[in-house]
Amino acid sequence: MGYIVFSRKGGKKGDDGVSPSEKVTEWFYTKIVQDQFIPEIRKQDPNLKSSSWEKGMDVPIEFYSVTKVDSERGMMKVQKQEDVAQKDVDIGNDVIKVAAAVTGCYQPLDTGKIFPMLRKSMAKHSARKTDLYKKIEYEIEKLCVSGILTFKNCKQKENMIGIAAATPEVFTPIVTQGRGVQSFVAAGDLSKSKDGKQIFPIADIDTIMNNCRVNWEQKVFMPAEDGSSKYVGT
Repeated sequence: MGYIVFSRKGGKKGDDGVSPSEKVTEWFYTKIVQDQFIPEIRKQDPNLKSSSWEKGMDVPIEFYSVTKVDSERGMMKVQKQEDVAQKDVDIGNDVIKVAAAVTGCYQPLDTGKIFPMLRKSMAKHSARKTDLYKKIEYEIEKLCVSGILTFKNCKQKENMIGIAAATPEVFTPIVTQGRGVQSFVAAGDLSKSKDGKQIFPIADIDTIMNNCRVNWEQKVFMPAEDGSSKYVGT
């Protein structure tokens, strides 16, 4: 099962003062992450399964989950809700926030190979009009006729339908557990073993620099008279 979610871009407010993007974020985090994803990965853990753990029971500290979120404002507002935070405590889920302005070079999936591979593969697959493409196209047309959904032009609509239809075919071979683990190891979030020995987690700077879409020019700053730093060149 999957979802196609439409949300206004920006902060257009409703009567309750909450932007549409925040509502989508709250739905995703509480209904998908907390209610489905975390219990599901615990059910698949052979060590936890052998301890007769079931959903709703207290979680042993060694099986706590960790959710890493970026600095997007809507996500932060959701995390600060008392009921959401309390539920994280109840289900044994620790939340870590990525430092501001470094998501592109620190968030594990941004530093790994999955995102670049998805971009490359999606460009080849999104133009194919498969049976799934036609089904999504039919539903989108109904939304457009009813006035619920609008597009700037036909090209925008075709691109959106193509991406949605290609997602299962593209994601399945690329988004694997192995590549996900490699990304977290590269970001320093997971330890790795070598010659039977566990290596303390540390960010792999070379891997991050090779995979990240960031200009890594070395910039030189010198102290200014007012105590601040002054950029003098690269």
